[in-house]
Amino acid sequence: MQAVVRSRKSVLAGAVQAALAAGLLLHGGSAIAQYDEGGYDSSGSSSVQEAPAGEGSMGATQVTPADAGQGSDAGASGTYGQDSLQGQDALQDGQTPPPDTGAAAPGAQGEHAGQPDSEWHLAAGLGVGVGPRYMGSDETRATAAGMISVQYGMFQLDPQRGLGLQYETSTGTKLRLGLGYQGSRKDHRKETKDGYTFSVGGSDKLAGMGNVRGAGLLTAGISQRITSWLELDLDADTRLFGNSKRGTTWTYGVTLTPLQTEADRVQVGLHAQHADRKYHQTWFGVTPEQSQRTGFATFSPDSGQTFTSVGMLWSHTFTPHWSLLAGGEVQKFSKDIRRSAVVMDDTNATAMVGVLYSFF
Repeated sequence: MQAVVRSRKSVLAGAVQAALAAGLLLHGGSAIAQYDEGGYDSSGSSSVQEAPAGEGSMGATQVTPADAGQGSDAGASGTYGQDSLQGQDALQDGQTPPPDTGAAAPGAQGEHAGQPDSEWHLAAGLGVGVGPRYMGSDETRATAAGMISVQYGMFQLDPQRGLGLQYETSTGTKLRLGLGYQGSRKDHRKETKDGYTFSVGGSDKLAGMGNVRGAGLLTAGISQRITSWLELDLDADTRLFGNSKRGTTWTYGVTLTPLQTEADRVQVGLHAQHADRKYHQTWFGVTPEQSQRTGFATFSPDSGQTFTSVGMLWSHTFTPHWSLLAGGEVQKFSKDIRRSAVVMDDTNATAMVGVLYSFF
C-alpha cells in the first residue's frame, strides 16, 4: 500500500497545479514540490517497495514462507504453496521451522520488483473555487473546473505549465521548458450565444476598456530542493503567439512543506511576480482613448513588481485512488500597480476545494 500512496503523490502535485491554473487558485501551486517521505524522485514516480507482511496490494509484495502459512489454507498458497507445505511437514516431524529472514519467496519478486511501478501517471478530478473576476477586481466569481495531469518520464501535461518537459538532477535541481496559454479578459461579465447567456472572465465595471486577448506562451523554469521541506523556484513566460501586447513575467519564491505524512500533506508558498512594461500596460494600463470611454484616469505603469502572494494547499489521501484537495491564496498588488483605476481591490483572495482520482 505504501508504494501506491507514494507513487500517487507526484501525480497529486500535477493535478493540484491543474486546479490552480483552472482558475480555482492563482499562483500558489506554481512551486509544488514532488517530494515524499521516501526521498526526492527525479522521474516523478516512485519505486515499488516491499509492503508489510500480509499486505498484498502490489504485484511486487514480498511474502515469506512463514507468512504463507498464516491466516490461509494450503489450497490458497499459490506460488508459495510448496514452501507452505514444507513448513507444515517440518512442524509435523517435530522440527523447528527455519527462521524468517525477510527474504522473498521464490517467484515473489518477479520482473517488476525494485522497478518503478509505471512511467505513466494520470489523474483527473473536479474542483470548485471562488476568486476575483479579473486581476484587481473587487467582485468575486464562483467557478467549477476539471483537473487533469499526465506525466510520462520527462513529459508532462497540465494546465498550470501546459505541455512540456521537466528534467531533474540527482541533487534536486529541476529544469522546465514548455508551452502554455493565458486566457483573455472581457470588459463585461456576461455573453449570449445561441440564446444562452453565460458568465465570462471580466466585469461590467471595465466597460469601455476593451477586451484583452489571450496569448500562447513559452515557459521556462528552474527550482532547487534545499531540504525535504524547502524548495526555491523561478519561472518565466513570454508571448509566443496571440496577443502581441502580452509581455513577459517572472515569478519566484519558496515552497514550504510543514506537514508530510502518508495520508496528508500541507504546503505553503511565498511568491512574487515581476513583469515588463508591456505586460503591465496590457493588464493595468489606461490609455487616453480608454480614459475617454471609461472615465478612468490615464495610467502608464513601469516594469517591476506586480504582486506578492501567500498560498496554502492541503491534500488528503482517502484510498489508493481518491484524494481531497483544499487551498487558498492571497495576492497583494504592488504600490505602483495599485495606482491603476483597473485595480479596484488592493488584495485578491482565492479559495478552492476539489476531489482527485488517480488512475495509475
